Amino acid sequence: MDEFKNLDKSKFTLVQSDKIIYDQAMTDKPIGYFKDAWIRFKRNRVSVVAFIILTSLIILSIIGPYFNKWTYDDKNIRLKEIPPRIEVLEDWGIFDGTKVLENRRLSDFYDPNLPEGTVVEILNNWTESKCEGNIVVDETGETPDKCYAAGVEIPFTETTYADILVDYYLYVNYVNTYGDDKFLSLTQEEFDAVNPDVIVGSPVAFTSDVCLGTIVDVEVAGVIEEQCHDNETGANIGYTEVSMWKVRVLYWQYLGYEEGGYPYFWFGTDSQGRDLFTLIWLGARISFVVAFSVAFINIIIGVILGAISGYYGALTDLILQRVFEIISGIPFLAVLTLLTLRFGTSFWIVVIAFTLTGWIGISRTVRAQFFRYKSREYVLAARTLGAKDARLMARHIFPNAIGTIVTSVVLIIPGVIFTEATFSFLGIIDYGATISIGKILSNGQQVMQHSPHVLLFPAVFISLLMLSFNMFGNGLRDAFNPSLRGVE
Repeated sequence: MDEFKNLDKSKFTLVQSDKIIYDQAMTDKPIGYFKDAWIRFKRNRVSVVAFIILTSLIILSIIGPYFNKWTYDDKNIRLKEIPPRIEVLEDWGIFDGTKVLENRRLSDFYDPNLPEGTVVEILNNWTESKCEGNIVVDETGETPDKCYAAGVEIPFTETTYADILVDYYLYVNYVNTYGDDKFLSLTQEEFDAVNPDVIVGSPVAFTSDVCLGTIVDVEVAGVIEEQCHDNETGANIGYTEVSMWKVRVLYWQYLGYEEGGYPYFWFGTDSQGRDLFTLIWLGARISFVVAFSVAFINIIIGVILGAISGYYGALTDLILQRVFEIISGIPFLAVLTLLTLRFGTSFWIVVIAFTLTGWIGISRTVRAQFFRYKSREYVLAARTLGAKDARLMARHIFPNAIGTIVTSVVLIIPGVIFTEATFSFLGIIDYGATISIGKILSNGQQVMQHSPHVLLFPAVFISLLMLSFNMFGNGLRDAFNPSLRGVE
């Protein structure tokens, strides 16, 4: 310090002593809260990708069912559990319509009517001894079992079984054309409309009793019997004898495809022969409509009650919070079960069940935000200038809390979707004639061992949906976090 005291003062000069120094003008535009949140959100690549996926799923739920000609009502049990087949990808061995038929007699696949290319590969085979009659068991156990037919002992036959990889589309056409009892029963009018070129063999005429009205169960003398009633009057009109034909046809051509052609089921078909691609997007519609309806109602109720509780506090807050605690203690499953037992499982009943207690979480979030901001200086200044309570809540407090509220809502939506799918899977929620993702998953679970695609595609959809919503919600949470404002 002493050496600095002895410095020569003549060596020091004043800089810009003859000028006035002004602050430099700002050239950048100011960044508001929401713009800053948008900038931070765009930097989160995972959340952006999740948002794109989520948007694509929502759009597909709207327009997806129109990508092909199949509808929910197009059921054909002859086309059940067909594996997926997609153009272009089938050339790469992916989604090529092949399926493994397990434990089948190998001799059945030497039929001359079997189309070429139906059998792709014989995976394994084994031989078993089979009795074509009745097996007689030796009670002493000293001699082997014997095979008898019409009282005469016959030898066991050696039958070869195999697991066979087949082109299932060709196999379905073969079975529906030449399989046992696979003829079509057509009325005279329907038979006349069939192209003679697709008929196999000779049609057989027969008569059958047909109900030209509606079949209903009626109790007669304590016995339930089926009666045919007129659709308009409801009178019992009995059954009418109708001339019909038993016809075998080349099935794909009978359905309108050219020779050698067949449909493309992109996601395959379910156990009722419905197009799974169409069903998934129809089910997604229900999930999205339920989730967004519940979220919208919960926002309105939760924001209003949460704002009142948080802004006024004191006795008002004490009473409301005790009421909220009582309502939140009601089990959701009990509410859902009671409503469905009394009113059925229509769409609005499910929405009401979700909203009876679902708004409480949002109300508590809003309450916390109003507690946080109601004593800020700008709120006190507005109150001093004469602003009413409604204006203070709507114009000065709520905008500052909207980021947290939006984030909470986005995270609530996947929870509603997953819960609705879970109860649909369990059969507690059943929309009747309307399909849902949970119902598709339930149907797929029953046939997953031999037709895994029926379970695979809806499971992938619900997993992708949940993951995208959560990643998107996490991105919004970080973007709207005020403590991160201006952070690179």
